[in-house]
Order: sequence, then C-alpha cells, then structure tokens
Amino acid sequence: MLYRIGSVVCIFWLVSMSACQTPSPQYRVMESSFMEFDDLFTPIDTIRFDASVPLGTLGSVDLSDEGEFLVMDFPSGPVHVFTGSGRHVRTTDISQCSSDRTGYIWSARFLKNGGVVVVTSRAVYVLNADGSCNQRLSKIPPGFPSFCERQDTVYFMNHKRRWTPQIHAYSVESGKVRNYNLRKPRFPLSTAAEWGNTGHQITCFDRGIFYRYAESSDGEPLWPGSDPVLFQPMFYRPTSVM
Repeated sequence: MLYRIGSVVCIFWLVSMSACQTPSPQYRVMESSFMEFDDLFTPIDTIRFDASVPLGTLGSVDLSDEGEFLVMDFPSGPVHVFTGSGRHVRTTDISQCSSDRTGYIWSARFLKNGGVVVVTSRAVYVLNADGSCNQRLSKIPPGFPSFCERQDTVYFMNHKRRWTPQIHAYSVESGKVRNYNLRKPRFPLSTAAEWGNTGHQITCFDRGIFYRYAESSDGEPLWPGSDPVLFQPMFYRPTSVM
C-alpha cells in the first residue's frame, strides 16, 4: 500500500515539474539569398572632406565616373571638387564667369568629359575640367535645376514654360541647342509649382530620356519607343491582369 502511495506521489511530482518548466526556445536561421550575412551589417563608409575648406550649406553632391565629389555650397557660394578620399582638388567661384551677378546656385553636376554644368537663378555656366570658365549658355533659360547628360548632350527640363513645357538639348561638342516640346500637363499650376531637384524630374538612360511631371509618379519618354527596361528573353513583356 505504501509502495503504491509512493508511486503516485512520484508521478504527481514529475507531472507538476514538467508543467512548470518553460518550453525550450525554438531557433530559426534565416539566410540572405542575395548577399553574405556579414555584409548586411557592414557600416557605410564615412568620407570627411578637407577641413581646411570652409563649407556652408551643402546644396547638392554629385559623383563623377572617376570617383570625385562635386560639392555645391548653397546658395551663393562656390563649387568644390574633392577626391574619393576627401582631399581638396579645386574650388571655383562662379562669379568669375560673369561680370554681372550670377544669382543663387540651384544645381551643379559633372559632365562625362570632366567639365561641370552649373545652373543659377540668372544663368547656366559650363566649366572646363580644370575648373576654369568655358562659356555661358545664353540660349538655356536659367533657374531650372533638373538636367542630365547622354551622349555628349545635356538635357535641361523646362517644365514652367507657360504654354508648352520644353526640354532644351545642349550639345557639348558643337554648342548648338535644340528644343523639344513636351505634352501639356493636366494640372499646369501644380506642375509649375514644382521646381524639381537634380535628377528628380529628368533622367538620362542609354535607351532614352525620361521626364516626370508632379502630377504623375511615372516617367514619360522624350522619344517614342524609348524604354529603360530590358526584358529577358526579348519577346517577353509582362502585362497587367485586370
């Protein structure tokens, strides 16, 4: 009889102990399918520009194909060029390019040949690769910071034109300017209110030029048939299902 009571007590103790224990945690390992796990936590490199160069408000930063940085000192300061490690290369004061007031600097970007295009509120300037002034583009309206380069031609987005918005194409080699009329926006007032940041309203691809109005989130081709998307195989084009 005592043996049975002892067995019952032991079973009850074992059951109660197992019920009070917290279940062991279950671990599930998730591995990245597109990059190594350690690379997911690699810190971003910090580049410190030469401290001897005084910088105010950084208006924009552009990166050349050679890895140099073009830093625009907003609103009326010079433009600086630094190496990829932050060493100062040169500084160009845009006021030396004109005897008149140059106005506020809206944007600046590298050209493929090493030169620089600077858009101000009063004019558009082209700088040589050494930072010296090349010319003032009198046929390009000032104050439009969105532009890009493709095949030695710089395309400026002029979306605030009252009647028909245009893209002004400037040839770096010949200096000639060609104007392309764009479709009229459905909401002219909201479109005109958007000044546009560098690269946000026009982008150059190998397969064409695309621009965007504030009324739409999609880019529109400058030339019919332009398509920045490559499909593999070439005959495959996905279609939306209604």
